Parts: sequence; structure tokens; C-alpha cells
Amino acid sequence: MTISVQNRPAIPGPFGGRILQSFTGGNVTDATTGELVATVIPSLGGDLGIVSNVNGKLYTDFSMILQWADDQTLAFLKLDGFGSVVNGAAVTTSFSRMETNSTSRQNLADDFLLIVNDIPNVLSPQSIGSFRLFAQTNNS
Repeated sequence: MTISVQNRPAIPGPFGGRILQSFTGGNVTDATTGELVATVIPSLGGDLGIVSNVNGKLYTDFSMILQWADDQTLAFLKLDGFGSVVNGAAVTTSFSRMETNSTSRQNLADDFLLIVNDIPNVLSPQSIGSFRLFAQTNNS
């Protein structure tokens, strides 16, 4: 998953700097075939995480909306995680749940989703982030 990110200056607060990022677009592709799976709906969602002034860790609070390429239905992802910012590059791991009205992807709504993201330059006004999605199936 590749996402275009619009960065804004952090808001200082009692716990650290509040991150303000909006998603301006992006694509979700199949890691094996490279085929387009979904697009990121621009201007909806983003990151309101915080860089802690206690331990320097990055705590993420992402939300994003995807539109599946095949059936044009939507998916909502909410991600919460942690990571770090080193030399302007952010790397985090987040737990996610997905809501979708896609009948062919209802299995993802029940799966544990882990997303690793890498944003190479969080200090730049415009940046591109790379996200990798992993799913663990609930086999009861």
C-alpha cells in the first residue's frame, strides 16, 4: 500500500507533539501480482498520533477509507500502534480492524490485521508512505 501524505506542523502539548497528517491518495496493490486492489480515498482520514516527550516513541492513531477496485465498495480501517521517528523517518507497527461492505472481503472484518508502515520523511510537507498489511485468520 502506498499513500500520499500531507504533513502539517505538530501541535505541542503536555504529552508531546501531536501529529497532523492527511492522506491525499494512494493505492493498495497485491504484493504477489502487483495488481491494483484498492485506492485510498483522498481527504478522508489521516493520522492524529503523538510523539511522546517522555520516551520519544511515536503513538499512531490512523484512520483511512479504501475503495476496492473490483466491486467499488468501501472499507474503513482504524489503526492504533507505536514506533519511532529517527532522522525524520517514521516506522510504526499498528493493529487494525476493518469494516467493509464488500461481500468478497467479509473475512477481513474478522481477521487480526497488522500493518507496518514506513514514512521516509515526516518533516516534508508532502511525503509518500509505504504500508504492508498482514492478516491472521480466525480459525476457531
